[in-house]
Amino acid sequence: MRLTDDSNLLQLASELAAQPEAVREAHLSQCSAEQARALRAIIDTFSHVTVAGEPSSDFSASRATPEQIGPFTLVRLLGEGGMGAVYLAQQDRPQRLVALKLIRSGHYSPSLIERFRREAEFLGQLEHPGIARIFAAGEHDGPGGRIPYLAMEYVEGASLREHSQRAELDDRARLRLVVNVARAVHHAHVRGVVHRDLKPGNILVAADGQPRVLDFGIALALDDVNAPLDERGDPQRLTQFGELVGTLSYMSPEQINGDARRVDQRSDVYALGVILYELLSGEHPHALRNSSLIEAARIVSEQPARSLAKRRPELTGDIDTVVMKALEPDRDRRYQSANELADDIERLLDDRPILARPATSAYIASKFLRRHRLAAAAVTVTLLSLIAAVAISLHFAFAEAQARREAVARAETNEAVSRFLVDMLTSADPERALGDKLTLRQALDAAADSASATMSEQSAVQAQVKGTLATTYRSLGDVAIAEELYDEALLLLPSATDEDAVALRLGRLSSVLDAGRFDEGLADAEAVLADIVGRPTDDPQRLKIMMEKGRALLSLGKNPEARDAFGEVVAISDANRALDPEIGLQARHNLASALRTSSEFAEAETLLREILERRLEVNGDEHPLTLYSRNNLAAIIQLQGRDDEAEAEFRSVLDARRRMLGPEHLSTLTTMQNLGNLLAQQGRRDEATPLIRAAAEATERVFGAEHARTQTAQNSLAYLLEDLGQLDEAEALHRRILALQNARLAAGETIDSELLGTRNNLAMLLARKGELDESISQFELLLKAGLAALPEDHAYVAIFRSNYGDTLNKAGKPALARPLLEAAFPVLERGMGATHKRTRDAAQRLATTYAALGMKAEAARFEMIAAG
Repeated sequence: MRLTDDSNLLQLASELAAQPEAVREAHLSQCSAEQARALRAIIDTFSHVTVAGEPSSDFSASRATPEQIGPFTLVRLLGEGGMGAVYLAQQDRPQRLVALKLIRSGHYSPSLIERFRREAEFLGQLEHPGIARIFAAGEHDGPGGRIPYLAMEYVEGASLREHSQRAELDDRARLRLVVNVARAVHHAHVRGVVHRDLKPGNILVAADGQPRVLDFGIALALDDVNAPLDERGDPQRLTQFGELVGTLSYMSPEQINGDARRVDQRSDVYALGVILYELLSGEHPHALRNSSLIEAARIVSEQPARSLAKRRPELTGDIDTVVMKALEPDRDRRYQSANELADDIERLLDDRPILARPATSAYIASKFLRRHRLAAAAVTVTLLSLIAAVAISLHFAFAEAQARREAVARAETNEAVSRFLVDMLTSADPERALGDKLTLRQALDAAADSASATMSEQSAVQAQVKGTLATTYRSLGDVAIAEELYDEALLLLPSATDEDAVALRLGRLSSVLDAGRFDEGLADAEAVLADIVGRPTDDPQRLKIMMEKGRALLSLGKNPEARDAFGEVVAISDANRALDPEIGLQARHNLASALRTSSEFAEAETLLREILERRLEVNGDEHPLTLYSRNNLAAIIQLQGRDDEAEAEFRSVLDARRRMLGPEHLSTLTTMQNLGNLLAQQGRRDEATPLIRAAAEATERVFGAEHARTQTAQNSLAYLLEDLGQLDEAEALHRRILALQNARLAAGETIDSELLGTRNNLAMLLARKGELDESISQFELLLKAGLAALPEDHAYVAIFRSNYGDTLNKAGKPALARPLLEAAFPVLERGMGATHKRTRDAAQRLATTYAALGMKAEAARFEMIAAG
């Protein structure tokens, strides 16, 4: 009975399962360690589950679980299984019902829980109407020990099978349901997540008819092939074998054979095929009734599924072909993606040729005639009509063939891109990297180097791969490489105005703006908009380009034009509910930034609170998009002088971003810098110093010295050094940043208005050192640049004028200081409030000016304002 290969794995497991333990262990000792683990896994699995998929469970959550789990109050038990129990629970903030999964104790380790949390956070970023969202993962310390939990969107509805039966759906309606499910599954696949436990019970249909996939990706997240080993040498897994194989009847042959490395998106396609077969026939594609578990596993693994047409002869033809292709035992002959399956179902619903069937002339013509029955009936009128109809049929047949060729080409391109990107990401696997631990950046660099060489004859594939790599580089902050890759991709496409090319041009435009080349970005945006002028006003790509145009206008100080661009996108989004709501929310964010630029802080706060309310409702408290909104809101609150409220929000966002995104993500560093600046302005130097130093060092390490974000972070550090009395070090850092900015200006580039603060801080430092003449020269340059880039009544311009006036007072030039301070004070009072420190400083400076000019009454009045 010694095992020599994997072909008889199930047979041997079946025989060993019936043997006494001593005999079984003796045989297992003759196997390799890997084969022995695989056999034990199968034997253990079959001792815990039934074909029906009901795992045994010792979980007693319904009797021992506390009523409160973290921020969740349990309402009632929804169900139990091998992994744990799922409760309906009420979340405190935001107020909403969730499905709370509690993990069974005793079957996890700290490292697995940490991995579980990280994967859950990643999966929480899946955004699709057909996927139930994951809100949070954590642990609750209860009287009986730690209870790991997962908070998911609560979907009230019936399972896919129950809904189909209750609503008495016909075949076409059931097919359309599976199309929607497949689209949702594909959304996760392209983001690297495979479900591996698709079944009707994991798909609920809500009241609006939208199917929602539950528990997406958890089996994959908790059961990866690189899991650490336990004391027996078996992979540690949070998911029990019983739970995983408890739905054996929906598993692909490669899953049942136990090789996790062969399980990919095509395994989910197989499960979709089983679901579709059951919905249309009411039976499973394999005869599993009355089979033992070992027998059931062998049947699914080794025998082809029964033809759907044999169960329902009226479905002979395309429907049977599509279903059976999804159920192909050989994964390479199966549909290669859930999207391919959905596309073919839609083709058969529209009476178009399916890709799963050879495109013969007779087949294509028959499809045309089915779609055009009235035209076909007319051929019986006269022979002339017959000839004309045949000619028309041939014309459309050729059109169908062309459409089919294009669809096949698109599918082949997508598959080639998918293979390339999968190879790129899996190159970081230690087994493939010969033990080296490759970073994502190293894998990206290698992929970028090999993209052209490995696909020299596939221009469309090259273009897609290079575009995907460019977008990834841009997200990592390396806009120079991103631009280069976008340009290379665009050169490979025959047209600059088709869907793919416009997407690439949009990505390149975003990279140009990220690099701070706002004039170039504005010109690029206008060029793309001119090229796609014939598209509908609510075309998503057009709206995204309009937002980038607004972003360029705002950075160039053209606030009214920017507000018009953002406002138009908001209006179009509000009028078209079918659009991705994220477009409208992002446009509102940009509009709030424009309001902030105009010192309309109260209006900006109102808008940001509306956005945040929506983010909380849709995404939850700690989703990256919610944290983005909260960070912006905290900045607006700070500008209005409510420092305590802003500090609390910054700290909360920083903690969440560290957990969700890591300590060196750009968003984390931004909030760290924001909080440090606030503390420094309050004179809390001991608290501010570690934050500002860490942000500056990490930003330069991640993005390089010349990046605008790095310069902003170092400007804050220089300001802090000055506050600490380290004037020479602060001055050297200010001058270093200015030298980089001057080089960009000399090259004809425009710098972000946020970087104007560097020259302001240098001028203030020089005044503090008594070098008043150079300070005045720096303020003159600063004010000229500020007025060129910003509106007259911008808060930054007012701050620069106030600081310039203070320096002129110190230089004994109150007459020159007076107009600057008189222009600055009302802007600061209106925008920041009468009690804000900057407003009171401006009032005190005006009092000093008036006193020097002998204007005693005015001086006394502003002394009172400054005193608060």
